[in-house]
Amino acid sequence: MLAKKSYPAHFSETLFLALPIIAGQLGHVLISIVDNAMVGQLGSTQLAAAGLANSIFFLVFIFSIGLTLAITPLTGEAFGAGDFEKCKTIFKNGLMINLFAGILFTFLGFGSVFLIDLLDQPEEIREPAKAYLVILSLSILPGTLFLHFKQYIEGFGKVIPGMVGMGITVLVNVFLNWVFIYGNLGMPTLGLIGAGFGTLIARTVGFFVIAGWAIQSKSFGTYISFTDLFKPVKKVIHEILEVGMPSSIQYFFEVGAFSGALIMMGWIGKNESAAHNVAIHLASITFMVATGLSAAATIRVSQAKGRGEVRTLRRAGFAAIILGIAFMFISALVFWFGKSLLPSFYIHEPEVLKIASVLMGIAAFFQISDGIQAIGVGALRGLSDAKVPALITFLAYWVIGLPGGYYLGFHAGLGMNGIWYALSLSLTFSAFFLTWRFHFLTRKLMRDTTQRIA
Repeated sequence: MLAKKSYPAHFSETLFLALPIIAGQLGHVLISIVDNAMVGQLGSTQLAAAGLANSIFFLVFIFSIGLTLAITPLTGEAFGAGDFEKCKTIFKNGLMINLFAGILFTFLGFGSVFLIDLLDQPEEIREPAKAYLVILSLSILPGTLFLHFKQYIEGFGKVIPGMVGMGITVLVNVFLNWVFIYGNLGMPTLGLIGAGFGTLIARTVGFFVIAGWAIQSKSFGTYISFTDLFKPVKKVIHEILEVGMPSSIQYFFEVGAFSGALIMMGWIGKNESAAHNVAIHLASITFMVATGLSAAATIRVSQAKGRGEVRTLRRAGFAAIILGIAFMFISALVFWFGKSLLPSFYIHEPEVLKIASVLMGIAAFFQISDGIQAIGVGALRGLSDAKVPALITFLAYWVIGLPGGYYLGFHAGLGMNGIWYALSLSLTFSAFFLTWRFHFLTRKLMRDTTQRIA
């Protein structure tokens, strides 16, 4: 019988995996943050346009992201069970799915441009938002393929390549933004459009970096195979889609709620929209730490599941949740005491800063719930449980969050505060039920294991 690990041992193993993933996740969101911070120097109109375009873009891109998320737990479980041939099959079938998905969602991104005219946003931000959205949509395919390789590699517990690849992507993005947005090195000044080109090129570079490492690596290249690449294995395709599609839908519900909140803020005014964009991007930094812990939970839970170690996977999941609570508590304090300072890194317009400060105070209160729900989803994904989490997310954001935000904001007279109060409530609902779901499933696995042994 295996010795039962203490929670400090689980904390250590989770952090060992999570820290490089967190660095990579921060890089992923930093692309958007860098675009917004650098565009914010051009004024609130360009910043609001960037926020509107990004909110629509991620509603499309999130479907591709969700499909790639299935690769890690399936690979982790196969690796834990010592089935290396299945790992290769997962890679090939996942690559085929994500290649087609990347192309499909690129065209859907182009088509989503028409939504901007239907959302009753301020007139001056519509045209720049449309142009930016078209260019961002071109980055969906390389972004999706980058994530496919990253998620596959992480299924083996190798987390450094994804961090390095994303780090290079961010550095390229910052440099190209400096060139294109502000017209340096002899280039014309392109403003917001320049940020789009910077993101497109940077994501393409990131894909070639991580794919090149995976294929050429002596230690990992044996797990990569392109033989019969477009010959689907129905069972594996089904497994990928069974986890990937609900994951996509779950992320769509979550991102869609925050995009809906941005649209409602736009109904209130341009300054409120810009302030919301600033506050959300600051909150997304701490959220990426939670998603890094979430990814570590997925890896550890799925590998333990493959080895048949039920007690280990339960403790691994809860260890990640406890670490998330500790970090997000510190983040809440930083947000509360830095609510006036932090937004100034994005924009200097006094009215926008004043509004963003209020929203940062509200964000401080939902930090812990946001962290728990993000990690809970990852732990459940390690069990290949995605359908019920998608339902919980739907109820949290589309039954509670969006309708509640509309009611509190426009009927209860609470304005922008009411919209954010509703978001806080939806995050708390999601955190509670996702954690309960993980507790319920792992207790059931433990009972079933005990009965089989008996």
